[in-house]
Amino acid sequence: MAERTLLNPSQAKEVEEQLFSTLRQQVGRSVPMPLPRSDFWKKVSELLDTIEMEIHDVYKKIGPSMKMQTLQKRQANIRRTATELARKRMVALVQHSASMVLRTEGGGNGQDLAPMDWSRHDPAEREFYSNATEQLNKFKQSVNWNSMQTGISAEEMIGELKLASGTTQLDSFVPESGGLTGQGP
Repeated sequence: MAERTLLNPSQAKEVEEQLFSTLRQQVGRSVPMPLPRSDFWKKVSELLDTIEMEIHDVYKKIGPSMKMQTLQKRQANIRRTATELARKRMVALVQHSASMVLRTEGGGNGQDLAPMDWSRHDPAEREFYSNATEQLNKFKQSVNWNSMQTGISAEEMIGELKLASGTTQLDSFVPESGGLTGQGP
């Protein structure tokens, strides 16, 4: 089992503030906001480990107390905030991916999204985004998305178009070879 890395009190406070600040920024946004650091989720995990160890230390030394209850409430609040932030970010990542994958060719009325700047996001989020994009591409293929959007099936029907018997082509009335356009009927 890997050794746990614990944060000192100033690092713990900094990560906790970054967590709450990032959630405030993410709320109401449909694109993922840049994270304050590239190892953000790892630091949130270390923060929770640090608080967990503090709770165990207080329980061993003092027993159940107000300090332990305060630490437990803090831990629950951080867990709830991390869950909400992760949920909002995952939805934003899927929305961004879907918008990029499903957008119509040639762009659409100012709906162009900037590509993700992965230096400002967690590597685990990049992997999630790549997997979501892969699944969206599979979806597009299974429902024949390009055909629906560009009308390829209609173009295939034009090639099979047959004229009714007895219909005379205009090229038939032009004596030169190649007809009206010089390219034949």
